[in-house]
Amino acid sequence: AVALGLVLTAGGAMLLAALTRSPGSGAPTLPIAVTLAVFLLAVWAWTSTRLDDTLVAFLAAIALIVTGVLPARDFFASLGDETIWLLIGAFVIASAVATSGLALRGAAHLLRFARGPRSLFHLMTVALTLTAFAVPATSGRAALAVPVHTAVATALPGRDRVIRALALLMPTVVLLSAVGSLLGAGAHIVTDQLLRAAGEEGFTFSSWLWLGLPLAVVSSHLACEIILWRFTRSEDRTTRLRLSTAEIGRSASTAVTGPLSTLERRAALLLGAVILLWATEPLHHLSPAL
Repeated sequence: AVALGLVLTAGGAMLLAALTRSPGSGAPTLPIAVTLAVFLLAVWAWTSTRLDDTLVAFLAAIALIVTGVLPARDFFASLGDETIWLLIGAFVIASAVATSGLALRGAAHLLRFARGPRSLFHLMTVALTLTAFAVPATSGRAALAVPVHTAVATALPGRDRVIRALALLMPTVVLLSAVGSLLGAGAHIVTDQLLRAAGEEGFTFSSWLWLGLPLAVVSSHLACEIILWRFTRSEDRTTRLRLSTAEIGRSASTAVTGPLSTLERRAALLLGAVILLWATEPLHHLSPAL
């Protein structure tokens, strides 16, 4: 109630200032005030209510159209933007890789080398950093990480603090490691488009990799250590653990040992082809979204 009151007060104040502004006063115009008020209400609904996030965003867009701030033509035109299709593709890729079992198999074979929470967390950091080159956009990578966390958490009974810290680690590394790849976040594509529109050279997949990967690796592993230090105790970090691929597979009711299934082979082949095409964009000039 307090949060809603603050949002309505702020929105009302902006609307009042817009309605009573004098020419040349520098006060916000009515469209600006309406946009900020709708945005504040949307943020409140996202954080303080149980309404579906997508529904809130859709209602906010409708409110902007109804109030005349956003032309309906511009709203529908945005659905054809290249970045929007790249984000849609990110979720499709993440869903396909996760559904095929390829993501869990890869994570299981990597995490079996963990001998304690510290090595588990750093191996998970490596795995999540690598996904920046396989799945565009942080939201798609987060969707890919959810079933892996569920399986690992089930395989670690009685280690509540470690599981909680792991839940904090995954989104943190997804965000920090995104800078390692040009396609790691939709904002990177927007940045490249703005540079090219301003007459600058812009970035290629390899030029961004040269600049961003060191920062991604250092910041992700540093965050990993901070989360271990802040959210686990000394006895948690010194207690040994061992995860086998079979154990992780049983936790997720998925086969992660033996030869790749047909779906996994197809997913791996297509994912490898997509990464190769992204990395060689200067040669073929195909859009990353395409």
